[in-house]
Amino acid sequence: MKILLINPISDEYQLAYCYQRLMAPVPPMGLCYIGAVLEQQHHQVYIIDQYAYKMTNSALIKSIHTIRPDIIGFSCLTPCINNIKTLSSKIRSIYPHIKIILGNLHATIFAEDILNERIADIIVRGEGELATAEIVSAVDKNQDISSIRGISYFNHGCIHHNEDRTDIADLDSLPYPSWDLLDWNYYKRSPMLGLNEPAVPIRASRGCCYSCIFCAQGKIHKSFRRRNIGSVIDEIEFVYEKNKIRNFVFCDSFFPHSDEGAELFCDGIVSRGLHKKIKWFTELRSDGIRPDLLKKMKESGLYLIMFGFESGNQKILDSMNKRTRIEQAIKTMGIIKNEKILTLGFFMLGMPGETVESCKDTIAFSKKLDCDFAKFNIVIPYPGTELYDKYKDKINPRCGFDDFTSWNGWILGKRNLPFIPQGMTQEKLFKMQALGMFSYYVRPRIIIRWMKLNTLNIGEMIFGGFFLFFKIAQIMIKSGSRLIKRILRITAVDD
Repeated sequence: MKILLINPISDEYQLAYCYQRLMAPVPPMGLCYIGAVLEQQHHQVYIIDQYAYKMTNSALIKSIHTIRPDIIGFSCLTPCINNIKTLSSKIRSIYPHIKIILGNLHATIFAEDILNERIADIIVRGEGELATAEIVSAVDKNQDISSIRGISYFNHGCIHHNEDRTDIADLDSLPYPSWDLLDWNYYKRSPMLGLNEPAVPIRASRGCCYSCIFCAQGKIHKSFRRRNIGSVIDEIEFVYEKNKIRNFVFCDSFFPHSDEGAELFCDGIVSRGLHKKIKWFTELRSDGIRPDLLKKMKESGLYLIMFGFESGNQKILDSMNKRTRIEQAIKTMGIIKNEKILTLGFFMLGMPGETVESCKDTIAFSKKLDCDFAKFNIVIPYPGTELYDKYKDKINPRCGFDDFTSWNGWILGKRNLPFIPQGMTQEKLFKMQALGMFSYYVRPRIIIRWMKLNTLNIGEMIFGGFFLFFKIAQIMIKSGSRLIKRILRITAVDD
């Protein structure tokens, strides 16, 4: 059969020039895993990454006409559901014979609603590889799907929810993702990772053994499972030799998972000589790391570490169930700076209980840590998170699903925030986000550091600086001159 897998945009503004310049596309690993399993069954698979390929909905429909697939599968996250609804309606009107499957987080949580609206024929709940393969096989052979676990579907006027599917126990039983299904000309750069070349996502585990209230991955991966370290190294070696891509980004909740695993991974990379050929990037927790182990990780090719520092206010941090301490983060960053490893820090503004003062704590904390890259997101209570379950009755009734991204809100300046903490306003949160971005990046030493890294050319730095000034000017017009005075004062004190 012909199968088309689509990574959709949330709305067509995502194709605008400024958004594309600010947000580099990430190769859709989940679709490539599903594609690999379907290819094992000898189906003909296509992947369209609508955002990366800069495709409007009209262009996407034309591609569907060219491919003529039997089945279309959408990766369905919350911000994208409205556009998927639009595309589904258009596809059904032109190609009523095509079966439409939705998977990923939003589809898993809202299977009944999606089916009731006839957006999809079948929903895949949870991990998608095996269920999707069984669906395609059944459709191909015109067989009944009532015994396929982990799916929901509409049949004879009724919605059916089949028994849940258990998580894939042996992750190494899956084939490597079919990266050849993507056009790598669209994934050439990752400025936020300090790269001027492509990077391949890789997973050494699924799930997480922690339970931060803003995270929803437990809805997809109900248990924490690790791959064999040797198999992970095999995959890195295979992709490097086949595709000549030398950057590998771990998408685990954190990796390495233990000191022992770190030792095995580093020794394996070095013993095969891969440390001379590749760089690897990972996310770690900030609650402690051995200096000797960090040194070994750097010797094996570790280039950048990402940290979810989240907040510079301990009370807010505790409310997230993050189970980290601010002083631990400061100590960990000191160790990393000694090894001269690049860092990317993620920070969140707008948790329940947040105030303007606690937001300022986070901004000051970010500059004290002094990561090479930093990102400030407004807290979004995504469906599937504990945060959503606790505060869903306080979700802004004027908010649509396409509003579920703080980046869209900040760039457009007119999005409705799904959630606003008591005592705060949408305007105040946007001000704090702008304050964080501006006061962090418009500092001489950060600009010099980026120039040394050479990940952005002069034109891009001018564009980024102009964009920040433009957004600040917009906020100034609305809120007066006090904000810019505060920014200038904070920046001057910092440098």
